[in-house]
Amino acid sequence: STATTSGSGGVMALGSRGNTPVWISDLTATGGSLWLSGDGFSGSTAAGPLIRAGTLVVDGHNVLWKVPTLFRPHYEQGQPGGRARRALEAALQALADRQPDLTIHLWFDGGVMEDRVLAPNLRVHFSGGVGANRADRQMLAYLAHLNASRTDEVRAVTTADGEVAATAQASGALAMTPQELAIWMA
Repeated sequence: STATTSGSGGVMALGSRGNTPVWISDLTATGGSLWLSGDGFSGSTAAGPLIRAGTLVVDGHNVLWKVPTLFRPHYEQGQPGGRARRALEAALQALADRQPDLTIHLWFDGGVMEDRVLAPNLRVHFSGGVGANRADRQMLAYLAHLNASRTDEVRAVTTADGEVAATAQASGALAMTPQELAIWMA
């Protein structure tokens, strides 16, 4: 299960990898960086906050809708469109630049399948096809593939969809909310 708790020490439990709880502790935001320590994270503050061999899968439309303070100024006619997507891509590009060992996959539903490489560790995917939740299915398939091929790597999904989060956790991934990602991107 996933729980987020905080106390005077700033301890947050994000979930588990198999039967092993994964904790992020002593959460501190300073100078635009989020310092993380705990299972799966390096503790070196000299080089900056780094995840060892980690992959982050982001549900783009969830983030655009759930973090309005960052993305609503970029909406077009009250909706997150191309400008908002580019703002999210820029925020994730900055995170990818600060976290070179973090591979980020940003997913959107889209009528035409497309993959773009924005940096060696940042890819943008449009699902293609028709119907609802196409990107969700592809994100979950990718996480299941990672679980089968690289079980020692920390994997996380950012989504506000409880079903997607639960399915991702069942495949060994951590789940974080769009609001938690927004803190990390700051």
